[in-house]
Amino acid sequence: MNRFYRVLAIVVCALGLVACQQTVPLQQTQITTIHASSLTVVKDAIIQGGLDRQWIMKQVSPGIIDGKLLTRDHEVQVRITYSTSSYEINYVSSRNMKAANGKIHRKYGQWVRNLDIDIQRRLALSNSN
Repeated sequence: MNRFYRVLAIVVCALGLVACQQTVPLQQTQITTIHASSLTVVKDAIIQGGLDRQWIMKQVSPGIIDGKLLTRDHEVQVRITYSTSSYEINYVSSRNMKAANGKIHRKYGQWVRNLDIDIQRRLALSNSN
């Protein structure tokens, strides 16, 4: 019986270590292909999609929007370049996200995926009108 508990403790510890893995490879760019009628439609979808997720969105120039997400003690900055045929979400910088050696906190990927989904949703709504 003692051997059973020892093996069980090792398995539990191993699973705990895997679950605690907080960094993943940093995906530098997220590119999405779209079909939009104008740059204004894409710009509005990006800005509103970001605002829906509490991103601070700022247009830098035509075709470029900077996004910043502040959550608890974490900060992420991305640059979104766009046209009527695609948009690209690029990692710029972060704070308290354990970014080093091509890795970053696993939440970064979730936040960017959610931003991408909300932008796509906004574009779909604008195309249906």
